[in-house]
Amino acid sequence: MFRCKKSWNKIIFLCLLCFSIYYVLSFSNIIYNEMNTAITRCLTVIFPSLYAMMIISEIVIRTGSWQLFGKPFRYTARKWFKIPESYYALFLFSQIAGYPVGANMLTKLVATEKISKYDAEKMLCICYGGGPAFLLGILNSDSSNRYIYLVIFFSQIISNHILCLILFHKFPFQSFSQVYHSPAFSANIFISSVVSAGTSLLKLCAVILSFSVICTIPDAFGWDNYIDHVSLTILKSLLEVSNSVYITLPAPIRYVVLSGVLSFGGCCVLLQIRSVVGNTIRIHYFLISRIAALFLSSCLSALFFWLYFPYPQNAQLPAMAPAISVSKGSIVSSIMLIIMILLLLHESQKGKK
Repeated sequence: MFRCKKSWNKIIFLCLLCFSIYYVLSFSNIIYNEMNTAITRCLTVIFPSLYAMMIISEIVIRTGSWQLFGKPFRYTARKWFKIPESYYALFLFSQIAGYPVGANMLTKLVATEKISKYDAEKMLCICYGGGPAFLLGILNSDSSNRYIYLVIFFSQIISNHILCLILFHKFPFQSFSQVYHSPAFSANIFISSVVSAGTSLLKLCAVILSFSVICTIPDAFGWDNYIDHVSLTILKSLLEVSNSVYITLPAPIRYVVLSGVLSFGGCCVLLQIRSVVGNTIRIHYFLISRIAALFLSSCLSALFFWLYFPYPQNAQLPAMAPAISVSKGSIVSSIMLIIMILLLLHESQKGKK
């Protein structure tokens, strides 16, 4: 039985490989255009919004200062959410740091035996969010979007808090005992944090580019003849979240959908999380929690927009997409940043040899 299953896996893999070769050769123009768009999104949204926060998160973990941030939340964390205060601080930090940062922090804590695999598996369900910088990249920093930005951002945070309440009341932490260490910062920690953040971000962009190829399949095979443009855009956003900049729906429905999509994160980000945690942390509960967060965040944002919305109902607002029209300066600065990261990685590897 096992041998038969293994043979079928090989056959399926071979068929997918043949289809991939055929697809890349047959639809190279569509792939070329989509790759150009994806590269622009990486340069104008992903790099500017995530790199700084990823460096900070690395420093927070490596210096051990993440434990100190939880002290003001001791009563709230233990009485309401049933988790140690330092882990509650880790949870809050992950809400502003960006998608892969929470998983990256938890993986490092498990590796250094500062948290058990069982507890990290539960924390992974809630230590997940696009962060304010990424959301600003999606919505633009226009002051007229400020209320929309706050509603979507806090809908994601509140939905994760609801999941936290449910999860840790039903499955409490194994241990509340914590050992605090004095934070220690050095130049080596800073350099290693910059290198690690740059490596993680380049991997993330590589996954985004690969998923951009998958997102061309509906266009290549004419799915738009059977599925409307909005549904196709939402499907692409669920595959790769930065496609959400192209969602065009009447207000405020657009932002309710966007809130749910950003809470889910897209299959591209989920795959990145799987890559980050490896075999260290199991992710099946995490996947279930993201589906729940999608519906929770959508319902919360719908409630807030029902109470107040700054635009007329069903207004046709301009497209969000900041990646469609960008200045040359913004792209050049991101390219220079990538070059500096690559140089730093090269020097780091030389130092190891």
